[in-house]
Amino acid sequence: MSHRMLRHWDTAGLLVPAHVDEFTGYRSYDPSQLARLHRIVALRQLGFGLDDIAAALAEGVDTGRLAVLLRERRDEVAREHALATAQLADVARRLRLIEEEKTMSTIEMITKDLPAVRLAARSTTVAEQPQVGAVVGPLFDAVAEVLTDAHGPGLLEVPVAQYDMGEDGVSIVCGFEYDGEPLPGIEIVELPAEPLAACAIHLGPMNGISRSWMA
Repeated sequence: MSHRMLRHWDTAGLLVPAHVDEFTGYRSYDPSQLARLHRIVALRQLGFGLDDIAAALAEGVDTGRLAVLLRERRDEVAREHALATAQLADVARRLRLIEEEKTMSTIEMITKDLPAVRLAARSTTVAEQPQVGAVVGPLFDAVAEVLTDAHGPGLLEVPVAQYDMGEDGVSIVCGFEYDGEPLPGIEIVELPAEPLAACAIHLGPMNGISRSWMA
């Protein structure tokens, strides 16, 4: 063990020296402390933090307590592994794009969870995707007019559009986050939470959004 690590564990109270020379500050350890040192090293190599190690040593590290700690550590490692796997897949995807197309998309993708949202909205259906850009703006404008007349402009901060591809074309819902009572001229739409969504930022007019969708 390095001097720095031994000093760190001394400060944390995990492994206090049997003797510290008052003149030189040198730490001396007794052979009887070797078993405790070995246990600390073993738990550290399993990834336990100092607080968990201190608690385990204070409780004698019985098999039941150690099993609980190991299960918690297993779950933590599994989450880290899943994250690393996703990151590795993203690196491989980006590398493939660069090698095959000699270019890099300017649109960055992230994954995240989306909360449920309640909308004051209007909806319609268009036959083909190129028609979307022409109807989205008017839908938002119509909902905004109803909300502004009833409550003022303060409810227009969070606009949301949902697109659903089906056999009849593209179903579109456009509205604003809203927790008030129903109003004439709008419909209340409850969008459920999504635990995993691929998200990007589209910059520019709606008629260019197909490039973002393709990316």
